Amino acid sequence: MTYLYVAAGGFIGSILRYIIWCLFKEKRSASLIYNTLGCFALGFTIRGGVSGDFMLFLQSGIIGSFTAFSGMVLDFTEGTQKGEKIKSLIYIFLSLILGYTAFIIGQMI
Repeated sequence: MTYLYVAAGGFIGSILRYIIWCLFKEKRSASLIYNTLGCFALGFTIRGGVSGDFMLFLQSGIIGSFTAFSGMVLDFTEGTQKGEKIKSLIYIFLSLILGYTAFIIGQMI
């Protein structure tokens, strides 16, 4: 049943992302908006103490399909809160560099 909650949330999040994407001619603006909103929503659900299947519906489903950036920010934040500042900075740096590199290679193939 948990898979259905995540799938339902994923459907909602992807539709919301598409709506925002359609509203902007400059696609980087749309990306900036849904990435920022996704980070806000993830922070809000964590602070709100959401748990169980509803947490999966919101975080993995809606927010996860709305933006993957929010998950990267969460991983970075949790690492820095644990005192792993250098490791967290390396993670962010590698995420950006490897993501960009993989994108360029994907375009070349």
